[in-house]
Amino acid sequence: MNPCPHSISPWFPQAETSGVLVSNVQNPVTTVVVYKPLEDKEAEFLQVLGAHWPLLGKHGLVTRTPRVTLRCPSGRVVEIFEWRSKVAAQEAFSIPAIRKCWERIESLANLESLNRLEIADQPFPFLERLSFSHEGAETSSQADLEV
Repeated sequence: MNPCPHSISPWFPQAETSGVLVSNVQNPVTTVVVYKPLEDKEAEFLQVLGAHWPLLGKHGLVTRTPRVTLRCPSGRVVEIFEWRSKVAAQEAFSIPAIRKCWERIESLANLESLNRLEIADQPFPFLERLSFSHEGAETSSQADLEV
């Protein structure tokens, strides 16, 4: 059983450590998350999502590779970022501030599979790149999540 009761856990693969110490630097893993913001909640969702990656970084769980956040024509949002390792990704479940962030995200958007993207069958889809205040556009900071 996953130690975290957070509803995102079924979507998240278990770290495969097999008793071997996994180096956070040598084994980064990229994740792709698809969100469908709830009706009339997109602005608030984007505000919280803007703080997500910096919060993970504050706890040393992601690499310095900048995340990419994209909006599909349907309004779905795709977040792509690199965990330092599978172990680091699992560690995130034990950090209350991160769990709180995930709970807020899930209250504002549904998590979906990649195959739900309307662009999945297009060889060259056009997507809108989103950025946040710490990445160059206007949104809230991670301080809003750490109450």
